[in-house]
Amino acid sequence: MTASGWNIGMESLRGLLRSQLLPFSGRTVGCYAPGGVPVRRLCQFSEGVEHVRDRNMKETTFRSIQGGRRNYVHPKFTKVNQTATVQVRNFNPETSLQLIKAWASRIGTVYRIDFDMMRETGHCTCHVQFSNDEEAKDAVRYLSNTKLDESVVFVSRELGPVNYNLKELARTILPPVGQVNVKMPEKRFMEEKIRIRDEVQRALEKELILRNCPPAFDTRMVARVAKRVGMVNFVKEERTKTGRPTGNFHIQFKNRAEAVTARNALDGMRAFSRTLEASLRRNDSSNHDDEEISNDDTDI
Repeated sequence: MTASGWNIGMESLRGLLRSQLLPFSGRTVGCYAPGGVPVRRLCQFSEGVEHVRDRNMKETTFRSIQGGRRNYVHPKFTKVNQTATVQVRNFNPETSLQLIKAWASRIGTVYRIDFDMMRETGHCTCHVQFSNDEEAKDAVRYLSNTKLDESVVFVSRELGPVNYNLKELARTILPPVGQVNVKMPEKRFMEEKIRIRDEVQRALEKELILRNCPPAFDTRMVARVAKRVGMVNFVKEERTKTGRPTGNFHIQFKNRAEAVTARNALDGMRAFSRTLEASLRRNDSSNHDDEEISNDDTDI
């Protein structure tokens, strides 16, 4: 066989493999698609994993790739309570049962999680049932600010909402994505929950919030000013759901002492600004009185 014939044969072989075997980037697994079944790639999801599906396919092959069982039911509770159930729509299938359970467990006791895949969009919908209505209301309250393929919300009535990275959460609390077993001993789960609560408390002690800043302020300007106080971990600007800036900035310093120093300096600046405004107001009023007296003298 000549070199050109060999190249043509290799190209045809590569094309055949490309059409039959679709490798999953970032993972050591692959999906085999039979030649008679039309398959198309719809979207690129988080962690570089390509999910392959088609609305004409009868079997949802991605279920076995996602880690086995797609639903979770608490062993002690099987009754469905509609008032304590929250519906999570259009989230990434790569999020998986473990990460949904990790997010919901931060709010309260999870009784059941039911998954449903939308074939047209390739995204998923799940119903999460909590132990009572208050936990469901907390979930609805904080879910609007959460993207499940990026971060989860840790909810505490003492600390408030704190964002957590999904990869870190999956690595420290639950088994890796792809394992079927998602159960955890109650003692270990409570230890992890207490540890995360303490970490959140320490993180909040190092955080400072600048409120009602002028529109000209941006994260770069705030970070440049904050670095004069000490080492800065991050500066984040609050925005509304429509993307408009609120004028509030969250600054997290390297340690608690720097945050206390910045907080005291900020309080001193506020007190100084209030004193300055009061003195300017008094000066304006005295100048106005002097002008009235001078006008009266000219009339005489």
